[in-house]
Amino acid sequence: MQRHAFELQLAAAEELEPVEAVVDLAAIQAPCLVLSGAHDLADFRQIAARLPQLLANADHVELPWAGHLPSLEQPTVVTDLLIGFLKERVPVG
Repeated sequence: MQRHAFELQLAAAEELEPVEAVVDLAAIQAPCLVLSGAHDLADFRQIAARLPQLLANADHVELPWAGHLPSLEQPTVVTDLLIGFLKERVPVG
């Protein structure tokens, strides 16, 4: 599947200019659970750890067993973390 995506991207002949988007992350009020893996690349771990400082309603959890895709590595564990976070943060009704 990934190879097919690369082939499609390579087949695109048209070059487009990058689009600059100005986003105010502090304006986002939705609850956000930021997960990172202790075995991921340092840049990704640092970005994840910084997001709660930029988002008004975010928590960061570094998973000691995870790499780059914790939801694929242990989907049940990630689902349980997400459900627990949402039950705590999102009012029912």
